[in-house]
Amino acid sequence: MGAFSPFYYFAGMALLFALAATPALRLADDPAAGAARVSTLDGLRGFLALAVVFHHAAIYRQFIADGRWVAPPSSFYVLLGQVGVSLFFMVTGYLFWTKCIRARGLPPWRSLYIGRLFRIGPLYGVAIAAMLAIVFARTGPTLREPGPALIRHILDWSLLGYRFGPDVNGYSQTFTILAGVTWTLHYEWLFYASLILTALFARSLRTHLVLPLLGLVVGVSLTVAGRGGVHSPAPDAVILALFSAGMLAASLQQAELIPPLGDGLASVLALGLLAALFTTASSAYAGTPIVLMALIFVLVSNGCSLFGLFHSRPAQRLGAISYGVYLLQGLPLALLFASPWARGQALASGLAHWEISWLAAALLVLAATLAHAAIERPGIALGRRIAVWAEPATRPRSEGRAMPQPPG
Repeated sequence: MGAFSPFYYFAGMALLFALAATPALRLADDPAAGAARVSTLDGLRGFLALAVVFHHAAIYRQFIADGRWVAPPSSFYVLLGQVGVSLFFMVTGYLFWTKCIRARGLPPWRSLYIGRLFRIGPLYGVAIAAMLAIVFARTGPTLREPGPALIRHILDWSLLGYRFGPDVNGYSQTFTILAGVTWTLHYEWLFYASLILTALFARSLRTHLVLPLLGLVVGVSLTVAGRGGVHSPAPDAVILALFSAGMLAASLQQAELIPPLGDGLASVLALGLLAALFTTASSAYAGTPIVLMALIFVLVSNGCSLFGLFHSRPAQRLGAISYGVYLLQGLPLALLFASPWARGQALASGLAHWEISWLAAALLVLAATLAHAAIERPGIALGRRIAVWAEPATRPRSEGRAMPQPPG
């Protein structure tokens, strides 16, 4: 069995799912979570975050060999990371476009942005502090770059992901300590900012459908034409298509244009589409894979649970801690593979590499659970209190059914 066999992913996921079923993850349970949440999306998010973890675990095999942070030589593990990130962008587009539609294009802006700040910020600050601690532990107390440059580079990392930070204190490839995951936050912030304008299209049925459909068509067309522009691990046109796909799913749902399907049929269709994606594509950042992922997302956002998998307690727990799993994943990988013994074992045996990666993933899940209880949940609660204080009391109540809450 090769070092990049899909077996290692499925075996690792089985171990992590079993861990999530134990009382060790009880802190991830949220008794305050209401029926307004989209349960299938909550269950999906844990699988997406862990897909990215296994993608980076595969990258680490090359990284510990020669220091190159490059895509793994396996389309399966490439797709794991790309599909995970892509569907995360769709989740964001879906949730926040639903907010805009239900608020008739006038969501509570202060609450929205305060909520995002306190949702993303606290754990991000902890992650950056841990990354800097590792940098300075490895570079020592000596300044390896001018003081002003050091301060500027630390500030770049402190902008909640809006800017992808440079190397700090001369530590080469500083981004690898967090597995480079913060690049997606740049696009998240751009999307949140864009809502100020795009929400104008959410005021009527005709326009709230047209805008995301146009964005999806343009994004896919530019991707197919190879004119997407590359400023990150994914082309800009791909990012446009992914956010638009999530928004379109929300518009179709709110307009009641999606035919009802039983969970069994929807699950079969979703698994078939997923199998088609993984057996025919070498990259998710292409026209056909984007369409396949959009169809999968429409099914899941409308209640497809993969035969109940997404509704299960382990899936819901992993979904609750998915932000921490995503953001903190580089830390246990960086610390465990820092050991010369672990590197030697991993390079000598594919199984040993994945055993160390499974251990890193288990430690990550436990750490993310603690972080969710001690950092994320209090941060979200504080943000809500501040938002209530900041939002005008005279604001008219929006119409429609209860809103699904943002991730977390």
